[in-house]
Amino acid sequence: MTVKDQVYARLLELSPRYVSGEALAASLGVSRTAIWKAIRALKEEGLNIEARHRHGYRLLEHDNRLLSEDHFTRLRTQVFGKAYRLYTEVESTQDIAKAWANEGAPHGAVVVSERQTKGRGRLSRNWSSPSGKGLWLSVILRPGCPLSVAHQLPLVSAVAVARSLEHFGFGPRLKWPNDVMIVDRKVAGMLIEGQGELDRLKYAVLGIGINVLQSADDFPEALRTRAISLKMAHEESGERFYTLPTRPQLLMVLLERLEEEISRWENESFAMLQDDWLKRAWRLHELIELSSGRERVRGRFIGIDAHGYALLQTEEELLTLTSGEIAFQ
Repeated sequence: MTVKDQVYARLLELSPRYVSGEALAASLGVSRTAIWKAIRALKEEGLNIEARHRHGYRLLEHDNRLLSEDHFTRLRTQVFGKAYRLYTEVESTQDIAKAWANEGAPHGAVVVSERQTKGRGRLSRNWSSPSGKGLWLSVILRPGCPLSVAHQLPLVSAVAVARSLEHFGFGPRLKWPNDVMIVDRKVAGMLIEGQGELDRLKYAVLGIGINVLQSADDFPEALRTRAISLKMAHEESGERFYTLPTRPQLLMVLLERLEEEISRWENESFAMLQDDWLKRAWRLHELIELSSGRERVRGRFIGIDAHGYALLQTEEELLTLTSGEIAFQ
């Protein structure tokens, strides 16, 4: 057990009482400097540790530490999260997961990091992934499905994310094709990358980012009117309507919902999940602008068809769109 893990165990044992750095150092047989470094590392992982002069340290919340193997032992899934890799910092969980998939990682294997330095979303856009503020993970999927239906995975995953947030009282809406919204601002996004063999999907890597504990100032300035965290939504509601989950609580619920929805999709087809997506659709039956590359099309968003494609009613015709996204107005 590392010094950091020993410090965590001692703080957890004594919580909510204080313990001095000197006492920690003596009990663990290490220096005060080693204790200070361990405390700093635990804080960077999202642990809420209070330091008070002449009192020492105490643990205020012990459930927000994401990188603990204990969380995964409590999972109620069949396969999701049974294999996992945990990191304090990576460039991208997607890159690590793809390399692991090529090495033979099983269906449902998970890569989680406290921070991404080069997190990315759809269309290679940067995804802000600060330490201790959100869920940044990638899940390896081996559904063995035709490549022709792989585009449905972000929609299926979005339903799972929405159900996870609903578990804590939030009212998310799904923005076609891969975003999750709360009060017209983005709280989560999905990214699918994969590899095929002939006409079959060999594996897919599902990247998920969920903003959990950010304040507005934690987002890049250009995103502050378009992004939201669960903490912000909780505070804006007057803390009346939502339960703000810890990140481990949300991660456990998310992996359970993902396993349920992806299993449904594998066994029943996307048409069986179409209504679940539509009842949460963002801007359904509203006039929107849908962008695809350099082209923009205006019309009324009718929803999605049984294949997951967007339906847009223009003045001239009903369009079926296989790619693009609903533009912010």
